[in-house]
Amino acid sequence: MDGNDAKKQVGSPYRIRLCTADDIDVLVTTIRSAFGTVAERLGLNEQNCPTHASNCTAEWIRKDTARGIRYFALESEGRVAGSVALEQVRPGLCNLERLAVLPQQRRRGYGEALVEHVLSEAATLRCRDVRIGIIASEIELKEWYRKLGFVEVETRDIARLPFRVTFMIQTLGGPVAQGSQRNGGSGAASQDKHNLPEEDD
Repeated sequence: MDGNDAKKQVGSPYRIRLCTADDIDVLVTTIRSAFGTVAERLGLNEQNCPTHASNCTAEWIRKDTARGIRYFALESEGRVAGSVALEQVRPGLCNLERLAVLPQQRRRGYGEALVEHVLSEAATLRCRDVRIGIIASEIELKEWYRKLGFVEVETRDIARLPFRVTFMIQTLGGPVAQGSQRNGGSGAASQDKHNLPEEDD
C-alpha cells in the first residue's frame, strides 16, 4: 500500500506516511493517549509498569529511530489519528510495534489500515514473518489480530511486566514457520516491553 495515496474508509480520506524527527511530539501524544485507555482499565502506571507505552516519552522514540525502527502516521483531515512502528529484528523477521489509534478515532478502520501498511512495508524488506506481542488477557484484541491473519504462537511471563504476553505471527505468503514460533520472545519484542499494541480500532 502506498502511504502517500489518500484512502477512504467510512467516508473519511486518510493517508499513511513515514514519520520524521519533526513528528516525535505528535507520536508521543498519540501513543500515550491510545495506550492510556488500556492502562486505566488494567490499573497500569509508572510505578507498576514503567515501560508500558502509556508512559511513552520523546526519548523512547529517539532511541527507537536511532536503532532503525520506523514509525508511520495515519493522517485524516490533516491531523494524525494513529500510528505504528516497524522494526526489522533480523533478516526475515519484523516486529509490528506500538499500534495506536486515538480513542476518538477508533472504529473507523484505521488500525487495520496501519497493520496492512506495516505488512506491506515488511514485504518490501523481504521479511517472511511479522510478529506482535499483546497482553495475554486482551481476548478481544487477540481475536482482532486473528481476523487480520495473525496466529498465536506463545504466551509467557516477561520479567518486570505485571501481565503475561501473547506472541502472534503472520507469515507473509504462507503458513507460520515452526522456527519462528519458538523464537517468539527472543528478539526485540521481548527486550522492549513497552511495544505492545493498544486495543483494536
